[in-house]
Amino acid sequence: MQLRRSKIKEGGVTFPIVQGMAYITAVYSGGDVTPRLMLLFPVVWAAQRDESGQLVAIEGMPTWPEDIDVDVSVRAADAASAEHVTTALVQLTHNQQVWKLWFIEEKQDAAPNTPFQLVYDDKSKSIQGSRSFSGTVRAALLADTPSSPELQPMPSTVQRLTVPQRERLLDKHVGVWPLGAHLDVFAPDTEEDMYGYRFRWKTGSREAGSGAER
Repeated sequence: MQLRRSKIKEGGVTFPIVQGMAYITAVYSGGDVTPRLMLLFPVVWAAQRDESGQLVAIEGMPTWPEDIDVDVSVRAADAASAEHVTTALVQLTHNQQVWKLWFIEEKQDAAPNTPFQLVYDDKSKSIQGSRSFSGTVRAALLADTPSSPELQPMPSTVQRLTVPQRERLLDKHVGVWPLGAHLDVFAPDTEEDMYGYRFRWKTGSREAGSGAER
């Protein structure tokens, strides 16, 4: 399913929605469009990676505390290490959840004149870009607070990922996103055979643009 604003002459944002997706995805295209993320709750801290890969407070945020109870140590990422990819971490106040954001700019012949940065506006409780943006924004839940009760009991046979493992896994796959799918169903040739099905995914990526099929 695709969500998009109607009657937009230049530029806009599309939200491809797929059941069970690990990321929230927003695709910004054309025109003078600047990402602005409205937050329902104030944030404890919000930080982004600088050029050296270190976490620094987003402009407008106070210096974020060093005694964070979640491991957000710096690590290399396939997509996040590429040029013109900005990553950020945000921790909310109401449940201490930590979310990771990826701002993946489309490849252009000419590099933007100014680097894309993030700014926090405490009055509107929003995080917004420092300039217009054409590309894809992805967000994923990185960690719950360690003291929060589990939403669902997990069988002992299921391995629970640590926060660093979650971040590495999300970084690895953030560069490709689903746009839709086609379902093929195969009828059995005989009564002994079983029905079969196959999903053919239409995906977008920073390298290939939109429309690739997998």
